[in-house]
Amino acid sequence: MLVARRDFLDRGYYTPLRDALCEAVENVNRGGVLLDAGCGEGYYTAELKRRCPSLAVCGIDISKDALRMANARSKQLETAVASVFSLPFSDASVDVTVSVFAPTADAELARVIKPGGHLIRVIPTERHLYGLKAAIYPEVRLNKPERVPIDGFTLLSRRELHDTVTLREPDDIRHLFEMTPYYYKTGQDDQQRLLALASLTTELGFAILTYQKQER
Repeated sequence: MLVARRDFLDRGYYTPLRDALCEAVENVNRGGVLLDAGCGEGYYTAELKRRCPSLAVCGIDISKDALRMANARSKQLETAVASVFSLPFSDASVDVTVSVFAPTADAELARVIKPGGHLIRVIPTERHLYGLKAAIYPEVRLNKPERVPIDGFTLLSRRELHDTVTLREPDDIRHLFEMTPYYYKTGQDDQQRLLALASLTTELGFAILTYQKQER
């Protein structure tokens, strides 16, 4: 999954999301510490460090292999194997936290982010990867809306990005499929039908949510 994700993201299909995430961080950046909670192989983390050099950028993930890949992208990252449900940070020690397609633990976020600090989440919209699912399943359901309120935080803004991409390389189709949970939930026959396609057109949909931790 990690290799597929790295290779797919390096093809540039999610570059608009990466740039929009960096812009969201730049809009609230006052220096200090940025935490990427669930950084994976570091595609977004490394770019955040490049774009925001004044920030000490830290990434945590439960996978050691993911962190090795993240450190290969940038030697300026601080990384640690950890869960988002037990963050290795002191109380009120983080200025900005980003969470890209990762679970969030309200109490832990409220504990580590400074009062007045910010949380930036990326979540899929209802039709994200609709075309991919339509190529696999006979009946396609929209993605369930994700929970937006976060205890202890005020939602400042929501920005949505929507696009349609056509993948014309078999490797790109395979990598997109393998980096999603659908790969592990799909039978062999359905997998082979998808991987036999000469091209795949699918929608992309992301919401970038910017929150501020409430001051007590």
